[in-house]
Amino acid sequence: MKIFTTLITSMCFLIHAYGQSKVQDSTLNNLILPNNYLTTKLGMLGDVKKTGTGDEDVILLAGWGFGANIFDDFVSKNSNKYTMYAVTFPGFSETKPYPIPKTGTSYGKQIWTSAIVDGVINLIANEKLEKPTIIGHFITGTQVAFRIGLHYPNLIEKIIIVGGSAKSGSTDYPKEPTLEERIKVNDTYYAPKWFKTVTKKTWDTGNYPPEIFSREKVLAQQLWDMAAKVPMQIMIHYILEYYASDISLEFKNIKVPTLLLIPSFNEEIYKKYNYLKPSFVDCWKGADENKLITTEIVPRSNVFIMNDQPDLFSILVSKFIYDN
Repeated sequence: MKIFTTLITSMCFLIHAYGQSKVQDSTLNNLILPNNYLTTKLGMLGDVKKTGTGDEDVILLAGWGFGANIFDDFVSKNSNKYTMYAVTFPGFSETKPYPIPKTGTSYGKQIWTSAIVDGVINLIANEKLEKPTIIGHFITGTQVAFRIGLHYPNLIEKIIIVGGSAKSGSTDYPKEPTLEERIKVNDTYYAPKWFKTVTKKTWDTGNYPPEIFSREKVLAQQLWDMAAKVPMQIMIHYILEYYASDISLEFKNIKVPTLLLIPSFNEEIYKKYNYLKPSFVDCWKGADENKLITTEIVPRSNVFIMNDQPDLFSILVSKFIYDN
């Protein structure tokens, strides 16, 4: 019971939201989409941008709240090295989301995340790709990339994780919660008793702040604004599936070469956000016990490593694809 209570009180969204004058609105139901909202079928992808003429195939998975355009700089600089498929997940960047699962469906079932995996596998088949490298960014992008590596290792060559998170964490946790505890707290508290009626103002205040995205302030704000345009109901469903997962349990089962590009952040930002280091750095401890997994902390970078360190990012990706 203690771990359950601590999970509730320590979640990052709640911590930053308590000071708001109107935290909840009982007339809201953020667990369903607005009436007549257009959706796409499970297993479809929001959008795919194909670019490049290189011999190596690369699939780029944009993270939570973002569209394929976040990879534009990398794509333009490397179009002669790779043939790239930059993927937008359903609901992001003005694409149609998946239908919300039936009320009462556990977030532990990972309905949307699994559907994206199916979409990427269909992309590989339809484009007749021969063992592409999967690059997954931030949250959701990380979870999809790992699931592909776990369940379809024969279809891909390698995985690269960029600024990703294996699981949600907080320095307030008295001990590491189990996957079952993560799922239970999502299904019985976070979803019905918090996110269902949380206001947009509270959501925006409690959301990941711009400064964790990039060290460049203008770009950081632009990225935050981009994600903030996604309807809250869509973002909530994705974040709840992330909170109800823990891919660190599967490190030992990865059977394809995997590179973890981890942001360096800094001590000042760690002090401000108690979930940042546990969720984006410490969550990867023990991953390299699997000899197929390599970790690399990228200096002077935040979550958008490809923007904070574009040249180094390109070098690290190329070295991993061609030299391993």
